[in-house]
Amino acid sequence: MSDPDDHGSVAGSWRPPRRLPLAVATTEAAARNTLRDPLLPMACWRLDDVRFAFDSSFVSPAAKPDFARFAALWRRTGQPPASVFGHADPVGDDGYNKVLAGRRALSIYAMLVRDTAIWEQLYAQPHGGDDWRTQAVPQMLGALGHGSVASFQSAEGLAVDGAAGPITRRALFERYMDAVVTDDTQAPFRLERTDFLGRGTDEGGKGDVQGCSEFNPLRVLSASEEQSFAQSPDKTARNEANLPNRRVLVLLFPPGSSIDPARWPCPRAREGDAECRAQFWPDGELRRTPGATRREYATHKDTFACRFYDAMARRSPCELLRTTLRLRLHGSDRVPLANVRYQLEAGAHDIREGDTDADGRLVELDVLAPSRVTLRWGLPDDVAWLGRFPYTRRIYLDYDVGDDDARTRKRLHNLGYDLAEELAPTIAAFQRDHGLPVTGVNDGATMAELVAAHDAELTGGRA
Repeated sequence: MSDPDDHGSVAGSWRPPRRLPLAVATTEAAARNTLRDPLLPMACWRLDDVRFAFDSSFVSPAAKPDFARFAALWRRTGQPPASVFGHADPVGDDGYNKVLAGRRALSIYAMLVRDTAIWEQLYAQPHGGDDWRTQAVPQMLGALGHGSVASFQSAEGLAVDGAAGPITRRALFERYMDAVVTDDTQAPFRLERTDFLGRGTDEGGKGDVQGCSEFNPLRVLSASEEQSFAQSPDKTARNEANLPNRRVLVLLFPPGSSIDPARWPCPRAREGDAECRAQFWPDGELRRTPGATRREYATHKDTFACRFYDAMARRSPCELLRTTLRLRLHGSDRVPLANVRYQLEAGAHDIREGDTDADGRLVELDVLAPSRVTLRWGLPDDVAWLGRFPYTRRIYLDYDVGDDDARTRKRLHNLGYDLAEELAPTIAAFQRDHGLPVTGVNDGATMAELVAAHDAELTGGRA
């Protein structure tokens, strides 16, 4: 989902939908209606799991460009109030993951407000595999250019004993936070507690920082996938499949927004999950339970158990999965369309234009990943003369969803084949084009070739 050599975060903003208030006539002359807009976020920043070690809340120095991305977003959107949400994957039980998700959220919050006391608690109080004592100090020293604790102590004018005691840790935390949390000019960037939704009025951070356990997964694996992973002693593939679920999200609300922490439905980051469960959809447990097929929040919209969080995140580009989209554009005769002007629409707020290359290929980065996109195209001169794109085609991105017939139809459609109610003629045309026996039957060899040809077209791996 994120390349550690590239970036481990997503930032975006959007316009909250207008809600028309319903005013009811008063019955007394002195009475009046008070109308207010619903509390909905208008921007977001997501830090992905790649910036944490597995089962850890310590933020690696590689997150530096991601914090710069957040600083730019926060300033560009009018310095809006923030709220931090930590999320875990379904590996482990709910209680363990509630604590881990909260620790990750607290770790980010502490970096933003420079609260070294929070980090000291995270360091001194391990949680299962999340043990800062074994991993944090060497990473911080390395990021600051020191090969040892003694070297850091000497540079900071501290007593040199080579031990990372409380006084040394506090100085180390401060220097590390200033080094990693910067803006794009490399200047240290920080927020105040009053820059958060609860304005820092609650001692436990209610409304400002919380952990959502594993209750709001972006991806729910299928039951068969879960069974296969459970039987394998190597958990690498399982952890990789769950990577999108391990994240910290900062939601930004319209400037001037604030809440009464006593009325905020989410529990504090260090509290249990009872208040989380009170906000579940009626089918909340079913939503996060593996079923017959893999489900993604971006396409299915039914994987978040918490209705409160679901309402806030539903329009967020940070929670709607994004991908690098590689396509090869074909004409009606299935010949690749080279050097044509195109417009890609992946949603009302994600429309972009470009030109295909000499092989008819296009590459778009960080595209919202819905079930399908709309592609419009034409020769540059035609587009300029008409003022529009004369040709349109839908491209299915959920080509692995559905039964065999549905998956076959989507792949054939994406390759430029015209589909009729009867699939046999189209399969025969595909078989003819690919040197297979022409039977019109989607046998094993045909399906294998279709998958290989189609998926290579979408990844650029095969001409």
